[in-house]
Order: sequence, then C-alpha cells, then structure tokens
Amino acid sequence: MATLSVSNPFFIRCIKPNMQKNPSIFDPEVVINQLRYSGMLETVKIRRAGFPVRRTFKDFLSRYKIISKDKVGTGGDDKKKNMDLLTKYDKTKKELHTVFMKESLEQRLEKDRDEVRRKAAMVIRAHLLTFSAKKHFKQVRRSVVTLQKHFRRHILRRRFVAQRKAVLVLQKHRR
Repeated sequence: MATLSVSNPFFIRCIKPNMQKNPSIFDPEVVINQLRYSGMLETVKIRRAGFPVRRTFKDFLSRYKIISKDKVGTGGDDKKKNMDLLTKYDKTKKELHTVFMKESLEQRLEKDRDEVRRKAAMVIRAHLLTFSAKKHFKQVRRSVVTLQKHFRRHILRRRFVAQRKAVLVLQKHRR
C-alpha cells in the first residue's frame, strides 16, 4: 500500500526488458517484478475495479469537512469522521491510509462542497451588503439632518427678519 501511495501513475516509468540490456530479448519475469515493485500493478487493479480517485484521509478531510459539518457527528478522530461521511454517500472501498472513490461519488461530493461554499459566500455577501447599506444610510441620515438644520435656520431667520421689520414699522408709527 505504501508503494501505491508514493507511485504517481502519470509519471513515465522506464522498464528494462531484460537484465543483459540486449535488444529484441524480452524477459516477462523481469518486467513483472519491475511493475510489481513500482506499484503499477496495484494501480492498474484499483483503476480496473472502478475506483480511479484516491485520496488520503487527511486530504479527504481537509477537502470535504465543510460538508460533513451538518451530516456527521463532531466526535471521534479524523478517520472515523471520514468513514461516517463516506457511508452517508456510498459504500466505498477503504484502505488504511487512503480513500478510494468512484468518479460519480467524487462528483457528488464536489457538487455538495460547491453548494456549501456557495451558501457561505452568499452569507458573507449579505453581511457585506448589510454593512455597506448601513454605512450609506447613516451618511444619508447625517446629510438629511444637516439639511433640516440649515432649512430650519433659514425659515427662522426669515421669520425673525419679518418680525424685526414689523417691529421697526410699529416703532416708526409710534414715534
């Protein structure tokens, strides 16, 4: 299992056809041993079984823990949380340090993960819009209060000037 975890199936590996390095000679035992020790046979068996996606428990937990929040209990270790999440979605082949998943299961997990992330983004966006709207509202309210203050002062000033003129007219007639 350790060789499978370390092997990279997308890497080109050179296989010697024979130990003498002679052309046109093929020794099947040598080739099989090289494939077995490089981990390629295990990789081929797993992919043929229909489990092309493999993740370590640590990687699986870090990627999908956001969808496990409401579906899996918070108690237990990481491996148990992974097992609980996987059993919620599908019965899959599980090994000691790696989770093997079918492509359809990974697509469902990714879809649910994207949905949770989208909802979280909408909550964050709502809070930002609320903050922005409150800030704008406070600024508009301050402006309205200032305008009201200036308008009242203007109205009171006009009333005062009119009353003063009236008082001056009365004083002038009284003299």
